[in-house]
Amino acid sequence: MNGLNIHVYSKFSAKRLAEVKRFVTLCKKLDRSEALFYWESIKNRKNLGINEILCYEGSEIVGYLALYHFEEHEIEITVITHPDYRTPTLYALLWEQAKRAVAQYSVDITRFVFTCNQQLVSLKDYLDRLGAECAEYTYKLVLSAKNYPNSETLEKDSSLILRKATHSDIPALIQLETNCFQVAKETYKNHLL
Repeated sequence: MNGLNIHVYSKFSAKRLAEVKRFVTLCKKLDRSEALFYWESIKNRKNLGINEILCYEGSEIVGYLALYHFEEHEIEITVITHPDYRTPTLYALLWEQAKRAVAQYSVDITRFVFTCNQQLVSLKDYLDRLGAECAEYTYKLVLSAKNYPNSETLEKDSSLILRKATHSDIPALIQLETNCFQVAKETYKNHLL
């Protein structure tokens, strides 16, 4: 791991983006690691500062950290590393570069939100050592195409209605979140109101 090199980008070229997607796919294939990347956001970046951090060993990507500025004073961070390189050293290299990049932003960032797959124990351990706390859980729910309600299904089952949620639905939504995901009511109550 002595030959690690960090490269930073405001925006990927189409060729570099394809290379990064191949790397993420490789990591997923090797150990089923998943990370949340907003590919459309990455593809359509504005050149407002460093958003992408890649770590190479030789000509091979071994780590990738993406910065997203969705909220005014908050940066969301997604990181993925090759399974053979998941060490505190690599995470520290990526994190230090991310802090340098964010320091150059024109807005004061007061909060970092890491998206972290619980299966990536080495990343979770590193974030724990940084003092990060779990604020919420995200669940990946999959509905197969064969089970997706369509107009035919709706016509046969008059009790099934699809409509946009309204303010009056908030108590039911809070109850669903609490029952399905075992999250304290106050967490979603503040988020939904």
